[in-house]
Amino acid sequence: MQLLRLWLLQLRYAATRELMFRANFFVWVAVELAWFVIQLAFIGVIYHHVEEVAGWRRNEMIVLVTTNQLVIQIFTAFLMPGLSKLPELVRTGKLDFVLVKPAPPAFLISTSHLEIGPLANGGIAVAMLVAAVGGLGLHPSWGEMARSRGKTWPPARNSSA
Repeated sequence: MQLLRLWLLQLRYAATRELMFRANFFVWVAVELAWFVIQLAFIGVIYHHVEEVAGWRRNEMIVLVTTNQLVIQIFTAFLMPGLSKLPELVRTGKLDFVLVKPAPPAFLISTSHLEIGPLANGGIAVAMLVAAVGGLGLHPSWGEMARSRGKTWPPARNSSA
């Protein structure tokens, strides 16, 4: 519970820090969004001419691309900024101060610098993922998704039929 409070405090600090330079924040959100739209447009161009590519239909490819986008945005928002600062902490000797704090050092290092911008694009990726899964005719419940953790999802089609 204490780590959750610390994380929420860091999240609030990150939002304040990001919004100090609003133009930079919105430009990076727009750049990331543009890359995502370009990926989806590329899929649209390919699937405008063919029904399947190596057995993959359009909505299945969109599920793959949006899942990839979501994972990248989560990594970029929560882990990458803090981990990229690790060499600097070692070089300057500031890692020692992190190690003596009462919170777990891995938590402090990986969550010390959060970026809020990628979360906006992560939300768009979630919306596209839900739409693509719905387009596949799949309507999984939260329980089904939790049980399928670590397994292939969406379930693979039987290609021998």
